[in-house]
Amino acid sequence: MTARTASTPGTDASGKRQKRREPTMSNARRKRRSGEDFDIIIGLLGFWAAVLFIVTVLIEFTQGPAEALGPALILLGLVLALWGMVRLRRTLPARTTSRDRDR
Repeated sequence: MTARTASTPGTDASGKRQKRREPTMSNARRKRRSGEDFDIIIGLLGFWAAVLFIVTVLIEFTQGPAEALGPALILLGLVLALWGMVRLRRTLPARTTSRDRDR
């Protein structure tokens, strides 16, 4: 009868250290995922830019140009960020499939 010792995490029953298998992603998949992430960010920036545009126009007509300066500057920042994100997105490959569900 042999004494059984509890194996520590990362070792098998014989006491040898097991290699950890790191999940690897191919370069194309990584680019596709990052392109999808850019699409999400562009969508969020576009939505808030549209909302802020409507707010800025309403303030411009109801209260005057002096009160609309703050929202207009924020809108300018959002539009410039959106423009930059679209330019960066063009360097990535086009989306061909939907996001993988089996991560």
